Amino acid sequence: MRRHPLFFPFRSPLLFLICSSLFSFSCEEKQSHIVDVIGYPPQIIYAILSPSKVNSDTINIGPERKPDDLLSFKVAVSAKISHPRGQHYIQETSFTFFRTKREPEITHGYLQDNGIPPDSATGDSVFSGFLGFSVVRTEIGSLYAEVVATDAEGYRSNSIRIPFTLLRLNHPPVLSNLVAPDTVHPSTESFFVVTVVATDPDGLADILSVTRTTPSNLVLSLNDNGQNGDEIAGDGIFTETVSLSPAPPSGPYQFIFKAVDRSNTPSQIITKTIVVAP
Repeated sequence: MRRHPLFFPFRSPLLFLICSSLFSFSCEEKQSHIVDVIGYPPQIIYAILSPSKVNSDTINIGPERKPDDLLSFKVAVSAKISHPRGQHYIQETSFTFFRTKREPEITHGYLQDNGIPPDSATGDSVFSGFLGFSVVRTEIGSLYAEVVATDAEGYRSNSIRIPFTLLRLNHPPVLSNLVAPDTVHPSTESFFVVTVVATDPDGLADILSVTRTTPSNLVLSLNDNGQNGDEIAGDGIFTETVSLSPAPPSGPYQFIFKAVDRSNTPSQIITKTIVVAP
């Protein structure tokens, strides 16, 4: 029985090399075709938030900072995006804002490279936008914005996650430079003036009140509004004009001075004893 030549073993080295080359070329062509259909996804170079952290104890929405105050924020998001085929090939850049566990999502939005604030310039490959959200004042820790881009063929970029940190760093007010007489004479004077300097690391506007407490626990306010003996409004020097009419009984009186900020955090206490002469 004769065998078809196709089944003959390779007896010619030249024929073997030709067939091997043809087989190798066929494989290379197929592999090359696979590489050609792989897309070119966009790349996020960097992403930033501005601001990236907030001390909520510096935000006032009323005369007092209450734990259940609902605080609203507007944060700028910017991301630098590149694409091998050019910036025009980027179809969409978006962000998702969430807490650590991602669910539920707080907000979602899109970034633009159109020169409209917060975007600074058109066509510079920096995409920008605003994200707005609200939280209760007592919330602290990190929230996250995650930025991602897609191109015209639907290819998705890497994603970058940026933290937004909520802090509560209230500082108590500080009293200093108390000026008050050691002795007063109702027979020759009808009043005396007390002044004290109040400061606050969170700003003078953070001071809610400066008070003087009498031995009978009567709480009286000093002012920094240019009235009742105060010389200059808003200079941090709080003043009280104390009446000696009718004349109080003679003897020593101890007064307690204290400041409180909008978070109801008190300052240190300054005590002063004033003697009422007979």
